[in-house]
Amino acid sequence: MSYDAVIVGGGPGGYPAAILLGRKGYKVALIEKNLLGGECTNYGCIPTKALLHAAKISNHLREYNWVNGNIEEKIVFDWVRKIVSETRKGIRHLLEASGVEILDDEALAINNNCIRLRSRRELCGQKGVLLAIGSDPVLPPGFKVDGVRIHDNRTLLETGEPPESILVVGAGYVGVEFSYALTGLGSDVYLVEMLDRPLPQMDRDIGMLVRQVLSKQGVKQFFKTTVRKINIVDGKVNVLLKRRGEILNISVSSVLFATGRRPRHIKGISSSGVRVNDKGFIETDCRMRTNNPRIYAAGDVAGPPLLAHKAIVESIVAAENIAGNDYCLKDLVIPQVVYIEPEIVEVSTSLDPGKEYDFVKIRTDALARSRIEGSPGFVKLVYEKDSGRIVKIILAYSNASESAGEAARIIARGLTIRDLEDGTVHPHPTLSEALAEAYYYATGKHVHVIGGIKKKYKI
Repeated sequence: MSYDAVIVGGGPGGYPAAILLGRKGYKVALIEKNLLGGECTNYGCIPTKALLHAAKISNHLREYNWVNGNIEEKIVFDWVRKIVSETRKGIRHLLEASGVEILDDEALAINNNCIRLRSRRELCGQKGVLLAIGSDPVLPPGFKVDGVRIHDNRTLLETGEPPESILVVGAGYVGVEFSYALTGLGSDVYLVEMLDRPLPQMDRDIGMLVRQVLSKQGVKQFFKTTVRKINIVDGKVNVLLKRRGEILNISVSSVLFATGRRPRHIKGISSSGVRVNDKGFIETDCRMRTNNPRIYAAGDVAGPPLLAHKAIVESIVAAENIAGNDYCLKDLVIPQVVYIEPEIVEVSTSLDPGKEYDFVKIRTDALARSRIEGSPGFVKLVYEKDSGRIVKIILAYSNASESAGEAARIIARGLTIRDLEDGTVHPHPTLSEALAEAYYYATGKHVHVIGGIKKKYKI
């Protein structure tokens, strides 16, 4: 069966390309063996943010003592499933409206520009094949998910209600967000991380803030700690931990492993000339093209960061190049966002060890909107000492994710502190004013900030 383009994977790395190519009039087939929307829609971005939204409401209710903060947790999980279902239906509608043929099938192997399916059909993309096959949760050696007591992010969401108690292994994005959400919905949560702080891949100031937020939320945190053994006895999960030589035993009703992900693969990738690096990710150029000029890759399988917004951009670039346009994705600035309360954004570019950098850090407490929201946080800017070019922005306040695009544009455009002073106005009262206060603080023109920090930044 011949098509102009064959897309393998219906997640954010695949469906945007299928929609764009379909709109351009190309004959497109999209293969998805599981659920449209991929990890993000069904198990990641959408359901976790819905859970976090409910947890934040629950926290506010308790804070203001409204209806004693009671939320029916089972109803919340039913509502989350409804949001996921509606999002998935929306993706299917967009694909069908664009003329894309959707095949509920599994891609088993690739041979040059042809895909062999479980149904024994073979689909060939004459202009190109896009591999957007995603990634899977990975557990430490010796542990397995049973979907009843031992979970990854997928199986936990299928249980239908929050567990009475849970031990979360791993304090990256997934572990931190689930810990916050489940505590807000009434679960007794333990968070275990082998390194010295939550979100160890992000700025240390973020880790310190998140540790305080989770502690206030009621999450019991264990750092520099590893899981040694898990036993299930009489319906309870007994977890043996090791922390600095000390052995701890914790009994919970469930365990969630949030310990990373690994790329998926299908047979025939190497024989088709597609290069894979030592971590299993498909290597691409700036056009999302692999070593085989008729095979493209986007999303998680194309390498970190494993984020939906990065996958969408890569999918669009792949589609344009399959269509014959010359789109090159260079120096992509990708925001990292943690959707707890306060929300946290980190956007950065590479720093040159040969240059000197300064940073400013201000708290948002003095802003009127911060007091209204009841969610104090901070803004941190790192910039070149000589030129003032901003190289890192950290935002920590309510709904900071809505300012992530602005922060990414500032860094992508190479803007300086002086550039931002020149005509960049933020409405009042908003929390986005904190960004303006930060660059005004760098030049001594701040109004509301007391006790900010301006120092040399050490790489």
